[in-house]
Amino acid sequence: LEPSDNPIGANYMNAVYDAGMPAVVLGVPDVEAEYQRLLAAGVSFKGAPAEDPSGISAVFDDGCGNFVQLHQD
Repeated sequence: LEPSDNPIGANYMNAVYDAGMPAVVLGVPDVEAEYQRLLAAGVSFKGAPAEDPSGISAVFDDGCGNFVQLHQD
């Protein structure tokens, strides 16, 4: 994931970001551990890990205009 110089791609990427939607979901075995590791490395998260019926997730900003969701079943 990176910024796009294609106007169509850039418009889509910006709309997804502005809506607060993750551009990609990464499955990880332990969201809390990854959250702590990435937080210590300076990654900016939208909030702490949260649990819902689908599992545990946390969303971070990749610094290139995308939100990435970490997810654990």
